[in-house]
Amino acid sequence: NGTMIHPHVAVFSAFGDETLDQISSLESDLMMGSATFQITRYDEPDGVQHGFTNFHSNSYNAIADSQSWTAASAILEDAFAHVTMSPTMTPTGAAVANATMAPTSGTNASMMQTSTPTMSPTDGPTASPSMSPTQTPTAFEAGVMGMNASYVDGNVTLHGFLAVDNANTIARPAVVIVPDWDGINEYEHDRAMMLAEMGYVALAADIYAEPVTSPDHQTALYRQYIGDAPLFVGRIQAAIDYLKSRSDVHPDHIAVMGYCFGGSGALMYALHGGDASATMSFHGGLPPVLTMSHNVSTIHSRVAIFSATHNDDTTEDVEAVQMMLESGNATWEITRFGEEMGVMHGFTNFHSDAYNPIADMQSWTAATAILDHVFAHSDAGNESMTNPVESMTNSTVQYVDHYDHHTALNGFVSYNASMLGKRPAVVIVPDWDGIDEYEHDRAGMLASMGYVGFVADIYAANFSNMDEQIALSRKYSSNVTLFTHRIQAAIDFLMAHELVHPDHIAIIGYCFGGSGVLQYALTGGHVVAALSFHGGLSPVAGVYQNGTMIHPHVAVFSAFGDETLDQISSLESDLMMGSATFQITRYDEPDGVQHGFTNFHSNSYNAIADSQSWTAASAILEDAFAHVTMSPTMTPTGAAVANATMAPTSGTNASMMQTSTPTMSPTDGPTASPSMSPTQTPTAFEAGVMGMNASYVDGNVTLHGFLAVDNANTIARPAVVIVPDWDGINEYEHDRAMMLAEMGYVALAADIYAEPVTSPDHQTALYRQYIGDAPLFVGRIQAAIDYLKSRSDVHPDHIAVMGYCFGGSGALMYALHGGDASATMSFHGGLPPVLTMSHNVSTIHSRVAIFSATHNDDTTEDVEAVQMMLESGNATWEITRFGEEMGVMHGFTNFHSDAYNPIADMQSWTAATAILDHVFAHSDAGNESMTNPVESMTNSTVQYVDHYDHHTALNGFVSYNASMLGKRPAVVIVPDWDGIDEYEHDRAGMLASMGYVGFVADIYAANFSNMDEQIALSRKYSSNVTLFTHRIQAAIDFLMAHELVHPDHIAIIGYCFGGSGVLQYALTGGHVVAALSFHGGLSPVAGVY
Repeated sequence: NGTMIHPHVAVFSAFGDETLDQISSLESDLMMGSATFQITRYDEPDGVQHGFTNFHSNSYNAIADSQSWTAASAILEDAFAHVTMSPTMTPTGAAVANATMAPTSGTNASMMQTSTPTMSPTDGPTASPSMSPTQTPTAFEAGVMGMNASYVDGNVTLHGFLAVDNANTIARPAVVIVPDWDGINEYEHDRAMMLAEMGYVALAADIYAEPVTSPDHQTALYRQYIGDAPLFVGRIQAAIDYLKSRSDVHPDHIAVMGYCFGGSGALMYALHGGDASATMSFHGGLPPVLTMSHNVSTIHSRVAIFSATHNDDTTEDVEAVQMMLESGNATWEITRFGEEMGVMHGFTNFHSDAYNPIADMQSWTAATAILDHVFAHSDAGNESMTNPVESMTNSTVQYVDHYDHHTALNGFVSYNASMLGKRPAVVIVPDWDGIDEYEHDRAGMLASMGYVGFVADIYAANFSNMDEQIALSRKYSSNVTLFTHRIQAAIDFLMAHELVHPDHIAIIGYCFGGSGVLQYALTGGHVVAALSFHGGLSPVAGVYQNGTMIHPHVAVFSAFGDETLDQISSLESDLMMGSATFQITRYDEPDGVQHGFTNFHSNSYNAIADSQSWTAASAILEDAFAHVTMSPTMTPTGAAVANATMAPTSGTNASMMQTSTPTMSPTDGPTASPSMSPTQTPTAFEAGVMGMNASYVDGNVTLHGFLAVDNANTIARPAVVIVPDWDGINEYEHDRAMMLAEMGYVALAADIYAEPVTSPDHQTALYRQYIGDAPLFVGRIQAAIDYLKSRSDVHPDHIAVMGYCFGGSGALMYALHGGDASATMSFHGGLPPVLTMSHNVSTIHSRVAIFSATHNDDTTEDVEAVQMMLESGNATWEITRFGEEMGVMHGFTNFHSDAYNPIADMQSWTAATAILDHVFAHSDAGNESMTNPVESMTNSTVQYVDHYDHHTALNGFVSYNASMLGKRPAVVIVPDWDGIDEYEHDRAGMLASMGYVGFVADIYAANFSNMDEQIALSRKYSSNVTLFTHRIQAAIDFLMAHELVHPDHIAIIGYCFGGSGVLQYALTGGHVVAALSFHGGLSPVAGVY
């Protein structure tokens, strides 16, 4: 007693691993030690086995592993939230999800959680972005409507509140909200609207059937229903029956959630055998439910209970309900929020003083995840989690071309069978060798993104030799009517498909197919997007007819050598005459990007160009389909796509030219800078981010810049010089610098003039002085870079330059003069001053990006001339032009001016920050090819000592991402009882892929040759707390001294035997930020605290 427990402690165990007494004893210890803790237990009808996380063993349980690893990852993320990671292209946790989250059949896990949440108290529910954690949600999506709804329970008329998205016409899941004891009011309205925003139909149920007129009346009604379970359950069933009768509700996909009084009723409904897919109780009193202990039916719902330990329920009440759920063979989860957090009854009610934003966020996130899960299945309450891979349907289908004598065709379709309702679809027009494995793969990738992927049959015939293949390709590419009719036939088939939203169809094509896609778009075809990958432009010449409206968003992705500038210019002219939204992207690299660069089955494959084009295409599809509501299920994300195509190889450093008109929502701000409002100055920046004046010199001239830096980050990191527009450093440059500092960079708004601007005439004179003297302008930029290089918090080889207007011209001059910045980015910087340098271009070291408006920035000729200058300097480059039809003007990024265009600003800022991510991921940022995240992982055995045990020599295993810069958090893995093997190596690699250092500790300091020796070693350490915890401390000490590890950000996790050791370490006062135990026995832990 009296030992302070420092780490966030989490225990993940199988229901049969330990007794309730052991769990209760551990919970008591943790509470006495004022710990933040979470205890999660899993069960299922066939039993979750000890060792359920070990994917190399027969005891592996994919769902329990997935749930525990996801929870553990969130705890680590939160525990490490106060260390600033290096702002590089850090690999995300996608690999982790892929490694452990492919559930198999027959594993439908239940769990009990006792937890104290640790998420930021300013966060709201992630599933409902419109909800403020400290106030009522007020802004809901267009189309989401709230209305009164009348229905009946027998002869009694009830008046509920219905929330629904009227823009969605498909049958979808629904949720009944059982209100608290004061009936339906603003709170229930808000929750219903939040659920409707997520795509559900939500009904706040009327329980009392009469208005509450006084406190005494309210008490009487409460007692009437809480004391009459059949009556209460009947009211809930009436609400469910009403929803089942609606055409917009899927009758087998209805859940129930209740608050306070309503939470008790929701549990009664589940225990009575109600047929809801899931039942969730938020701070619902348990004593009224316990009266049903002898009348529990088979429980069909998945049950979740969220309660406060302070004044909701006792531990005995919770254990009693747990046994009732077990007797009903339920799938269940119980989460209790600890008293030390000050969590009170009513913690979800954002209209009351009891509101607790952390507990509300955690319970809401858990509840919406349950909804995602149960609504992903046809029999939501009793099916095991669907394997997304197994749920993909792939088949050859027959259809006809009605435009060509009803010619029979054979297409290929791929979609996710676990999704409900209609969805967008994408037609793939194949390359010249017809439908094969490559097109099948692309269709599957689209299906994994939640679309229907359909490969069109163009030839309607097979070929047996090259001559026949050439003849077929020429037949269709030279006959626009025949080719476009074949594409239209595929579109017609999809429009009639039961799973396809007929107004949300796009087309993409490769090589020969890419030409066909452009022909279809230029002849007035009606799809939302038409994307051409390395499609020849010769068959497209002359296809467009003046006056034709081009409907789809058109995107062209091609290799620099695929077509001539004249062909590109001609296509651009056609697209502009057709008032198209379009983007033309061209790739080049020193060794040349080849035709067919997206085909991962061929020698011409280029991983970077494929990755860039697929990412851009995916964003266009997402935007084009943004106005269709997808079914709210656990839709597979695009992760599989990224994994399939985005593993870059060496020697592929792509350049690109873009001419585009953006299509993203005008209300979106830069995704990389969440604090920036697209219509006003950014005002709220992260704690620790500071702005200050900074003096430095250029020769004998003293300059006064503006520096923004996150003082909470002490590591050397990349930096960005901002070259201001022609009125010098002001609020706009301050804001941009602060935005960059929030992203983890050191940002300096550079002083160019070295004197304040005193009048318009003075400003004009200064502008002309510097814009007409490139060496002077370049020298000022170099002075800013030199200043940053001298700072201890800046990595001297990782500095970029970005300039605006006048500053954009200067930034380009710097790059063309051979400046050594990692990247140089020009935003609406005039090009004519730059063209004067056309005969003096040096080898260009920077990656260059230019963002300009066609309206009043630069002519096409200016852009082409600069492009040739960049080519002559052997640069990696990207040019994006925003079309006049968008109303994009010079100065479009300046959110303080009337010229501001939020779409063009967002697109250019997102592209620029992506470039920063890329160039700062390399040691020689300007000239290295993109690092392969897999190849950049360092895995090795390392020697260290246990100073607490006679300097015993130990051999650990370390894994980290070598492409990351600076210090990072670390996680010690304490292995299971058979020591360090492939399993621990895998877990260390998974942690490294998340951006941490993963280190497997050596506990035994010896090898064993037989089972007896292994048993003896495990008993030696598990029974000797001092010895075991010293071994763990030795590993921590090693990491604290490691050059890549932030010494204050170390966590420990352990498996089985190792899980017991982790708990021993935590309970004896060990200093780490988190201690996570996976199926670790509790017997060795008893009496340790």
